[in-house]
This record gives sequence, structure tokens and C-alpha cells, in this order.
Amino acid sequence: MLSGNIETALSQIQLLPSQRTILLEEIFDFLTYGGYPEPTLLTEEKKRQEALFEFYSAYVQKDIGHLFAIDQIDKFNKLIRLYAAQIGKLVNFTEIANTLGISRKTVEKYSFLQQSTFVVEFLSPYYSNVRKELTKMPKVYLEDVGVRNAILNAFHRNEYKVNPGNLAENYVLNQLQKRYSDADIHFWRTKSRQEVDFVLSTGTGLVPVEVKFTDMQRPIFPGGLKAFITTYSPGTAFIITRDFLHYQTFGETRVYWLPIYFL
Repeated sequence: MLSGNIETALSQIQLLPSQRTILLEEIFDFLTYGGYPEPTLLTEEKKRQEALFEFYSAYVQKDIGHLFAIDQIDKFNKLIRLYAAQIGKLVNFTEIANTLGISRKTVEKYSFLQQSTFVVEFLSPYYSNVRKELTKMPKVYLEDVGVRNAILNAFHRNEYKVNPGNLAENYVLNQLQKRYSDADIHFWRTKSRQEVDFVLSTGTGLVPVEVKFTDMQRPIFPGGLKAFITTYSPGTAFIITRDFLHYQTFGETRVYWLPIYFL
């Protein structure tokens, strides 16, 4: 949906309220149980949770440690829990090292292994003006939100319907990576703390994507996205919403508010 003639495509989509409700329920299901095949195909909630607990216990806690002969497996697993609890946040490796009582070098090594084995994902910042925009700290996400919920034992579907927090942001990243695998994806943050969740760098330019998973009744235009548009003048920009559709022009940029189920 983020490419091609967007407005033509949107004009051809006519959804009844009941259909929108079904699509949102599918999103909430994904935010709770993720996208791995086994928990997706199961129907009973208890069995879906058990499948994710088994994956976490067998693969994340044991297999990775044995495969790479990790000497401090307890610290390795605590690091994964820490990352699961702070998805969408900046990662300060020095602070984490102090928290876990290990060296920064060890934290970086364990983090690299966790990313290499498709447990966590680190996003680096996008910048063109180093003095104003550069933060060296990456942001952390998990490769699958269902695994994140297993790590934290947090299968709170009803809560996620009201306030999914950064799970919605994690979901959007996962979908962008699947659908736009040729694009480099970063986040944008200035020293004055203007921020955009995701910036897709493609062969045709930059595409900023901001996640605002709220009950919008009118278009909300985040200040960070405005700042990015003012700085870079991208052709298009996107605000991913809960269930709100709108588009308008800001400067030279066409801005689209898209429901999350259109990704």
C-alpha cells in the first residue's frame, strides 16, 4: 500500500464497519501471538501460548547458548528479557552492561548473536547532518511480537486492544521489512528530540513512516514528522493509525493517514 497509485487504490476499498472490526481483531491477534506458523495455526489460546513458550525455552534460551558456547547464559537470557521489555527504545550498551554486571564488549557480543539468530532487531539512525541529527544509539525491536510476549509472559490481548504501546510499532516494522525488503530502514532523531519512527531509504528517495495507534477523529500531524518533511521534502509520508484514513498535502509532500490493517 505504500507504493504505486495510493489514492486510486484507496478509492477502490470500501469497508463496512464489521469488516474493519474483523481486520482490527486480526491485528490484535498478531500483536498477541505474533506470526510464527505453529501458534498462528492453533486455535486454543492456551496451546498457542504453550507453543510460544516452547519456542522461547528451546530455541532462545537453550539452543542459541549451546550453539555459540555462551559462557554466561544467565546474562544472555536476562539481556533478551531486557530488550523484550524495551522494544522501540534507544539502546545504551554501557547502561545495560552496568545493569547486568558484565562488560560493554560482552553486551555487544551477545546483542550481535541475538540479532544474527533472528531474535532481536536493531535499527540504526538515519542522518545527513551529523552535528544536528546523529545519535549513535540504535533502537531495539523483536523479530516476532509473540516471542516477545512469551519472554515476558504478557499475553494481554484485551489490554493491547486499548493500548498496544510499542507492540504496534514493532508490528509495523515487521510488515515494512517483509513488504519492502529492498529498502534500508532506519529511524530519525535529532538532538532536539524530533523523531520519526521509521525512514525507508529506497532507490527513489526517502519515505518517513510514523505510527500513531490511537482513536483519531481528525488528522493528528506529529511534530517530528513535520520536521522531517521540512528538512528532506520527501514525495510521500505515512502516519499509521488504528482505524483512520485521510490524506492531504504538506508543502511538497503528500501525507497519508492509513489504518494499520492496510499494511
